[in-house]
Amino acid sequence: VDISTEEGANALLTVDGFNFFSETVKKLTMSQNNNGRRMKFQTKSKWISIILLFAQNADRALFRGKIPHSEIQCWLDYVIEGIKGLTTNKSWIQTGHVTDAWLLLEPCAFLFCHAVPVVLAFESEFFQVLSSFIKVRKESDGRAMPSTRLCNQIALLVSSAFTVSISGFDNNWSSDKSFKKLEASGILEEFLRCVTEPAPQMKGGWFDAVCNTLYLLELSTRILLKRFQKGKPCGDTLQAILDGKDGARSGTSSKVMKRLQAIASASIMRATDAAEHEHGSCLGLAYGCNNCGKLVSKESLMNCAQCNTNYCSKKCQRAEWKVHKSECNQCTKTEFKNRKMIKLSVANVLEKRSDYINLQLTEACHTLGAKRNELILELDFFMNDGIVPAMDDLRELKISSITEYLE
Repeated sequence: VDISTEEGANALLTVDGFNFFSETVKKLTMSQNNNGRRMKFQTKSKWISIILLFAQNADRALFRGKIPHSEIQCWLDYVIEGIKGLTTNKSWIQTGHVTDAWLLLEPCAFLFCHAVPVVLAFESEFFQVLSSFIKVRKESDGRAMPSTRLCNQIALLVSSAFTVSISGFDNNWSSDKSFKKLEASGILEEFLRCVTEPAPQMKGGWFDAVCNTLYLLELSTRILLKRFQKGKPCGDTLQAILDGKDGARSGTSSKVMKRLQAIASASIMRATDAAEHEHGSCLGLAYGCNNCGKLVSKESLMNCAQCNTNYCSKKCQRAEWKVHKSECNQCTKTEFKNRKMIKLSVANVLEKRSDYINLQLTEACHTLGAKRNELILELDFFMNDGIVPAMDDLRELKISSITEYLE
């Protein structure tokens, strides 16, 4: 079958007794031919490219349902042992490049677009071994990087694994849980270093995937608070990159650097908020002023006596009175309470599904060729008794360009 097409790759999945990965690994492990020489590079590259094409073109549902886990584990074990064997390679330590490394890792970036390989990679020592492999290179002079091509592959496979972990499982992980697993393996700090390497040949979807992962990291409060502070590996690595003491020496995308700076700023803000909360300065849930939008604690909140609309001060309440007066006189307290519940439940759904919505927005940017600020998001909610949207039910999500929406 022709696995360079979706039809051919899916046809292979329907074959009884699927052993594609284990048979390929057998051929690859034949390191000597009849003449006693190593398998030629072209031959090895051919077998590797077959796995890459298969992973790239296979239908995700069929891939998940038809391939035995043992087959995928066979390939991951082969990659793990191969990377371990290259850790002490002199060429790798001195130059940051070894051909066998990118041959092994290239198919993984596409395999990690499927859920089962990602689960098995987290359960095995895949990310730990990859992290140790990169660290050996770094230890040679303190900031030595893998080659550009390897950096791009590592950044892509980590982004792919993260994206699938929050959107491709039966019970999707939260961003915090996924980042926590990546951080525990040591690969998250190496990912931060690898994304600084310019990627002249890998724009478009690859670049969007990496930037989206960085964006969701910026929003992940718990991991920033616990793992990105001074003295923590990720925190120290990020600061060293921003100080110009780690990462690529030049050519880093300005968009990537802005994302890294935003992550550093967000981690400082989370630490400050936590410190204020510990000392009593932060008094719990914040509420928005109906006039200026300023967030204030419940204890500092002022309310309209008639309908309990929120204000941060008497000045704001007076400033909005001309607008608010007609609404306040027309609505009963029950009606205002129902309106408030609608706002809170909508905000709750948006917060719970933020990872999913961000992924859809990123995909829409790529599909429509538009920037985020040129898109409009429409949400349809299931209504409970015609009053309050269901707290967890996001029925439909529509994304279109503002121009298209207005037309």
